[in-house]
Amino acid sequence: MKWMAKIDQNGPLYGGPQGRIIKMSIDSLTIGEAKKISAMFGGYNAGQAGGGSGSGVEMPKNVLAPNGQKVIAVLQRGHVAVGIYWQDDQIGYLKNAAIIRRWGTTDGLGELAMKGPLPETKLDKCPDISFHIREVIMLMNTTANTHKGGPHAWREYFDNY
Repeated sequence: MKWMAKIDQNGPLYGGPQGRIIKMSIDSLTIGEAKKISAMFGGYNAGQAGGGSGSGVEMPKNVLAPNGQKVIAVLQRGHVAVGIYWQDDQIGYLKNAAIIRRWGTTDGLGELAMKGPLPETKLDKCPDISFHIREVIMLMNTTANTHKGGPHAWREYFDNY
C-alpha cells in the first residue's frame, strides 16, 4: 500500500504544538485534499514538463497572439523585435522580423507600436526569429489603432520588407 505524510489541518505546515503528521493512503485522497497538496507545490502539473502529458490529461494550448498578427515582441535578455507572429505549440516565430535597436520615441514602446517606425527608429532586419513562448515578456499589437479606422502604422515597413 502507498503511504504519504499529511499535515493535520489544525497545525502549521511544519508541525508544532498543534500540528501532527498522520499517515494516510494515497488511494483514499479526496479531491479537496489532492488540491491542497497540489497547492503546496505551486499547482505544478507533471504534464507540463518535457512536453509529455505525464498525468494523462492534455494541457490547454497557450496561444499568445493570433497567427499572422503584426507584433512587437519583448523577449528575455532585452531583445525587442517586430514581425508577423506565428505559433506552433510552444514555439513562437516572428517572420519578416527586425530587431528594434533604437526606439526613437519620446513616449516609449507603445508610441512605436501605434505610430510605426519614426525618423529616429533603428531597425535591423534579420532572418525569421524563433523562441520558446516562455521567453516572451510581452507582445504588443501593432494593429491596435486600425479598429478605429486608423492606418496600419507598420504597413510601409511590412510592404517593403
